Order: sequence, then C-alpha cells, then structure tokens
Amino acid sequence: MNRADLLKGASVSAALVLSDGAPGSAAEPPDGAPNAADAELDALLAAEWRGYHQRHPEAATYDGDRSGDESWDDPSESAASAEAAHQRDVLAQLDRFDRARLSETGRTNADLYAQQLRDDVQGFDLRTYLFALNQRGGVQTDVSIVDVLPFATRADYEHWAVRIERWPAKVDATIALLREAVARRMLWPRVVMERVPEQLDRQLTAPEQHPFFAPFARLPRALWPPPLTAISTPCSRPKRTQAMTSATSRQRASARAPQSPAA
Repeated sequence: MNRADLLKGASVSAALVLSDGAPGSAAEPPDGAPNAADAELDALLAAEWRGYHQRHPEAATYDGDRSGDESWDDPSESAASAEAAHQRDVLAQLDRFDRARLSETGRTNADLYAQQLRDDVQGFDLRTYLFALNQRGGVQTDVSIVDVLPFATRADYEHWAVRIERWPAKVDATIALLREAVARRMLWPRVVMERVPEQLDRQLTAPEQHPFFAPFARLPRALWPPPLTAISTPCSRPKRTQAMTSATSRQRASARAPQSPAA
C-alpha cells in the first residue's frame, strides 16, 4: 500500500468514526474492529494527508485537490530538511501509540506508515533529494500536470497562469540542487541523463507553441470572448512567457554541464 492509498483510507475512516459520536461511548468493539485508539490514529493520518497536500501541491493536483493549483513543489534543500523534520516528529507521535489498544488493522496502518516515513528520512540523510531529475521526471516533465487539470472555469486558467509564472523559481531551485549534486559527486549514470537535454530542447520554442500554453489555445468563448488569442489573454502576458522561456534555457545550459560519469 502506498502513501496516498493509506492516507486517503485513513482520512475516510476518521470522518466515519468521528461522525458516529464520542470514542468509547459504545460497548468495547470485538478484537480486530476499529476502536478509540484507531480513531486517534486515523485522525493523525488524515491530518497527514491534508498536510502532505499543503506541502506538495503537485501531488494535491494529481489527487484532485484544487487548493494548490497555483503552486509547485519546493525542490530546495531547505524544503527537504523541513520535510524530514516533520517526518521525524510524526514518527515520534506514532511511537507514543499504545499498540495494545490498536486493532490489528490499526497496527498494520501504523507500521506501514512508520516504515514509509523511516524510508523517507533515510533518503534525506543520504541526500537523495539531490537527484532532482532524470529522464522520467523533473522540471522538464512538469507540463504533464496539464493533463489532470480541468480547465472548466476562468479560475482554472488564472491559477494555471500563476503556476506558469512561478515555474522559473522551481527551475532555479532545481539547478541549485544539481550543482550541489555535482560538487558532491552524487550523479546518475550517463545513460539516465542523456535524454534530458533533448527533452528540454523540445520546450525551447515560441511561447504559443510551448505545451505550457496549450490550454490557452482552446479557451472557451464563454470565458474569454474573441478576438483574444492564446498569447493575448490576460493569463498569458509577455513577461510571463519570457520568464518561462528563460528558465528553460537556464535548465538546458545546466544540462550541458558535466553531471554524470562517463559510464
């Protein structure tokens, strides 16, 4: 079970249990059935689900939570450090649960989530966050998030425009991580990275042809009556397009630098 499935299930369980009344008001449940301790655990996991979306707006978007649609994840080292500190705090909270009071399902959920957190903390300690991109994911594939956005209201387009405007900051933070990775010789094999420059090259195009701006090419007339075009809409100012193109160029220049061993 992955983090999303576990936390979503806990969020639903917490809502159901808490809506049934005060924990412990009914007869003691049979062995293995949810109880007051399970409700407390589910409440913690539900809070984790909400907090994870707040700290990782891209995950929120993919999970259908529209609250972070104006933002990107923060790939910086400081954000990774803050995330690890939070994970250590949650591990301490999980350790304080009386396992004897948890049902079998509750113990399993606690164990699964604790193991995920320990794995994540170990990843931070090993500085795996420095592997900021590869041929399958990174800032050069951020445009794929367009496919899960509804673009049904004017606000959807406006949020996307703000997200585009904020993308250069994410690119610069990624470049900083890659430079740190080079300095520490924490590098992917060359075969992993050799496709990345080509992926970036495909984005070095005129703004009206860039996939980031594809949604503006199909603006519903009810939202923006003609004759507004894809690049003349309020959501797509020249300053924004220039910043996005410049950020792609900086990332492309960074990709040319030696970032992987010869073999």
